[in-house]
Amino acid sequence: PVVNTGNSLDVQLPNSASLAGTASDDSLPYGTLTTKWTKVSGSGTVAFGNVNSLSTTATFSTNGTYVLRLNASDGLLYSVSDLYVNVFPIVDQLPAVIIISPKNGATFNALANVIISANATDDKGINKVEFYSRSLKIGEDLNSPYSITWSNVNVGTYNLTAKAIDTGGNSKVSSQITIAVLNSSNI
Repeated sequence: PVVNTGNSLDVQLPNSASLAGTASDDSLPYGTLTTKWTKVSGSGTVAFGNVNSLSTTATFSTNGTYVLRLNASDGLLYSVSDLYVNVFPIVDQLPAVIIISPKNGATFNALANVIISANATDDKGINKVEFYSRSLKIGEDLNSPYSITWSNVNVGTYNLTAKAIDTGGNSKVSSQITIAVLNSSNI
């Protein structure tokens, strides 16, 4: 038999690898060719979709370098081909955050209590959302829905952002919004 597993593969967890082996034979002595995928080496376990199919999938329990082998036998002779698979760990994504209230350009009376709300999401979870006026932290919320009340805000124009921090320590800052706090006679 002649067996080929193709070129090495790179896989990002939690994805599976698509295996596409080939095997051929001269049909002697029995005319039957059997194939089987096995794990030769690697740091974790490998689950094959169908170990006897030339085209199948392989799912890995952890990152690392694996060697998978495709065996082919015609009942008398056998042949093997090895496939190297580099499995990379799950990448922790940055959180996403957006201020949903107040709207950009909103105006308030002097000494207003301004409620600032944000939506924040992450692939592993949000630890907290911090709220800023320029670089000054004006509050934080640990629980969704994320919001604070900024009390007794003085007259002025304020650039606000929200910073989401995920459970892995990654952070992202929202787009800035601008609000104005005016004397009562100016609204």
